[in-house]
Amino acid sequence: MFYKLPMYKKFLRSISWKVFNYLENNNNANIEKNGELTFIKNFLKIKSNKDRKKLVIFDVGANMGGYTDIIIKESNKLELSVFVHLFEPHKSLYTILQEKYKDLNNIRVNNFGLSDENTITHIFYDKEGSGLASLYKRKLKHYKINFDKSEKILLKRADSYIQVLCLYYSLELLGACNLLIFVIFLSGILHYGR
Repeated sequence: MFYKLPMYKKFLRSISWKVFNYLENNNNANIEKNGELTFIKNFLKIKSNKDRKKLVIFDVGANMGGYTDIIIKESNKLELSVFVHLFEPHKSLYTILQEKYKDLNNIRVNNFGLSDENTITHIFYDKEGSGLASLYKRKLKHYKINFDKSEKILLKRADSYIQVLCLYYSLELLGACNLLIFVIFLSGILHYGR
């Protein structure tokens, strides 16, 4: 049954929704306020106190390298040795990252994305360098964002890449490979694994 909500209920619903989003930290892309920066600092601090081996970090969907910049800065403060592998399938962003990190020997920039299969697909975006780029043609017209641009990209299996790392690096560096610790940043969503 359809009925018109009284004005006070609309007002309360609106306020409740805003409070809920505030408390849950929704729609907050500011890493200094949404907890992501705190997580990075704490993660690196724990790793620096626990183990002085080189830490291998994956920045998946690296975009302009913002997370990598933070990781390098914070790990330098802690005198923690890190090697960052950036994965950016978007050609123009890859070129920017190559230039940006060309003098750092602890950074490797890859012009492909990670996936559960080796494939060629499309990435969709609203403008060059967009942090919203996605493998899905997202419908964000209600935000006045139109994913009308696309580019063919390469995706590779993550496990295959890690196996190559284990062969490339010495076992001493990776702690016998099965203890590889990595952090993955996906469009503002933070995942970590071991």
